[in-house]
Amino acid sequence: MNVLLAGANGMLAQAFLNKKPRGWDLHAVDLPTLDITDVRAVGEAVREISPVLVINCAAFTRVDDCETETEKAFSVNGAGAGHLAEAAAAVGAGFVHFSTDYIFDGAAATPYDETAPAHPLGVYGASKWEGECQVRKHHPEALVIRTQWLYGKGGHHFVDTILDRARRS
Repeated sequence: MNVLLAGANGMLAQAFLNKKPRGWDLHAVDLPTLDITDVRAVGEAVREISPVLVINCAAFTRVDDCETETEKAFSVNGAGAGHLAEAAAAVGAGFVHFSTDYIFDGAAATPYDETAPAHPLGVYGASKWEGECQVRKHHPEALVIRTQWLYGKGGHHFVDTILDRARRS
């Protein structure tokens, strides 16, 4: 199965690369090979690879930096996700997109479900919500997965953050 994995240098994509399912011909791309903010480059890459599935792990995830690099956050997390979804739909490929719980404000008294209205409090959440909207617009059958902090090899994550803070206390 021909699969395109965007954001290959990130922690989430590395987990896919380390546990690649049998039968997957995985085409892992990231900067500088593919800039998902370049709609033309995305379309060309997807047509060339001709995947049956596109998995979008690409994101600008430094939450604090998103507040000062707003344009980059929306370009990668919003438009870039839309470019990938549109290109996947154009070749008839399935699409999986990873989003975040930051699209919510955290004020709910009960757990959020997939129909809960978004109310992001910062640029990161707003840019990821824009990405979800773009994905749904271009690829209505896409699977959107919302997650919280990731942890694992090859990246900054929640467990390391807590351990660092505990060491400094």
